[in-house]
Amino acid sequence: MSKNLITPLVRGSYVNLITPRAFGENEPKFSMLIPIPKGNPFLKELETEIKNKLKEKFGEVPKSYRSPLKDGDTMDEQFKGHMVFTASNKTQPGLVDANLKPVINSSEIYSGAWYRTSVSVFAWTHQSIKGVSISLQNVQKVKDDQPFGKAPTAPEDEFSAYINKSDDLLEE
Repeated sequence: MSKNLITPLVRGSYVNLITPRAFGENEPKFSMLIPIPKGNPFLKELETEIKNKLKEKFGEVPKSYRSPLKDGDTMDEQFKGHMVFTASNKTQPGLVDANLKPVINSSEIYSGAWYRTSVSVFAWTHQSIKGVSISLQNVQKVKDDQPFGKAPTAPEDEFSAYINKSDDLLEE
């Protein structure tokens, strides 16, 4: 029986909750990179669930397996002091706001906002590789924050200096 775990409040990164995205030759999935501060009790709960799933699938925890957890200290600056994992699903997760109302405006969902997620763990084997992945079940967007990455410039701002200018038109 799969057990869903509820993450603490996290600042979502690489958020793809509205439209599935394919990475490499893999099929498109809905996904989010989830950073958890090192020392947060959720990590112990997640590690226990990972070990339980490995034991269920293989009878023991293999000496070597592909873990979903990555050390954020080896990644971008924004992930320093965190353990990170990607949670994904072929099926779109349920998506609600802080008041549990369905999110219907796709512009409300972006990297940098704060989320709480429901995830489940499963073990797998492919050829000779054993591993664990994390499935994204449901997402609650809790609050807004500065989006990660450069915000797009409004076209009015970007082209305001060119209003009524025709001197740079191409001649035929």
